[in-house]
Amino acid sequence: MAYWIAPNNDRTFRIGDAIAAQGGMADWRTEKFSVGDIVFIYKTKPELCVRYKMEVIETGIQFDEALNQEAFWTDMETYYGGITSKYVRLKLLEEYPAGKYSIGILREHGFRGTIQSVQTCPESVVDFLLGTSGNDGDNEFEVDYPADDENLYEGALVQVMANKYERNKAARQKCIDLKGYKCIVCGRDFEETYGVVGKGFIHVHHLVPISSVGKEYKLDVANDLAPVCPNCHYMLHRRKPPYSIEELRLIMEKAAMNDTQEAAEPITINPLQNYHDGCVPLYNLKAACGCFEQNEEPDIEGWFDVRGHGFTPNPSRHFAVYAKGNSMYPKINDGDICVFERYQGGPREGYVVLTKCNGIDPDTGCEYTIKEYHSNKVVTEDGWYQESITLSPINKKYDDIHLDPDELYSTIGILKCVLSN
Repeated sequence: MAYWIAPNNDRTFRIGDAIAAQGGMADWRTEKFSVGDIVFIYKTKPELCVRYKMEVIETGIQFDEALNQEAFWTDMETYYGGITSKYVRLKLLEEYPAGKYSIGILREHGFRGTIQSVQTCPESVVDFLLGTSGNDGDNEFEVDYPADDENLYEGALVQVMANKYERNKAARQKCIDLKGYKCIVCGRDFEETYGVVGKGFIHVHHLVPISSVGKEYKLDVANDLAPVCPNCHYMLHRRKPPYSIEELRLIMEKAAMNDTQEAAEPITINPLQNYHDGCVPLYNLKAACGCFEQNEEPDIEGWFDVRGHGFTPNPSRHFAVYAKGNSMYPKINDGDICVFERYQGGPREGYVVLTKCNGIDPDTGCEYTIKEYHSNKVVTEDGWYQESITLSPINKKYDDIHLDPDELYSTIGILKCVLSN
């Protein structure tokens, strides 16, 4: 087994988005790695730190057999230029907080030079990363436990720089054999939702956290383990001690009836008058489309704090507008606050985008629209071209908007999150 460090630049390929969308998996274009190798993914500017620890689980994958990651490539010339290359499949073992393992920290532990290409990871750096990152048993992506014997004992403390709890792969498989791959809380089946990409993916939740046991104990698979989806797994652990399966089901039922335990009355989110960290500007929708198209800045009508939505808010890149119409219901309701990232090139396939087009959207009565972007690309010997573009509503009471690639239209932004109002 070898240890590698590999650079990733979001301006070429957004591996973090690929991992999140593909159940902790990503395909990487290389023939250097072998099955079982560990790859530390180093994010280049502006992060300059190691973000992911991944294991190579398959090699020699042809382009037409690889995961469909087109939506995560920003540099399309590089993407289509590699159709004859082979890929390896990586499985996420651990995600590190941004900045925890910066290039400065790595150099303090023996790394020399720069990280501009795939290279073997120095032994001293490997020892540092493996010795300090740890796994306290709460890494939600670490769904395959280390191999253990058939006695199904769990919880024996071992000393590796810090106390860690052993996990039992046989117990996980017995839980799945007994209860299946469907989330026991919400009923989601990843294979039904995502097809072959989601086959065999599920988290296994300990109904009694191992970390609270503190001693070796005989595991009762039927009563101690439960298959849950990542969302429900996170929610179960939003409280210490964790919510029970029954409690979380009840919370979901009440939320569905607009009668949550947290709030009985609807909450109106009002914009702030002054900027502070984590805020993005609120623009008038029509003004935003018109000004951005002309590389001008529209007037700011307020600020929204959008921290905690899976991205780092940047007021120079992100902006908020009020949605108009119901064509994107139930994802977006009329009057919801939509936060977009300014579009500066790259893939849009499958993303919800804010578009200014040469025509009127019947839902808004204006020439701007918020829809799901789809394009039909044709690959030729000389490259590729767009044959057609479709802006699709989620609410099927509304019709698709079909664009000719030669028409005058502008993609203004790509949706990052929605604040329900």
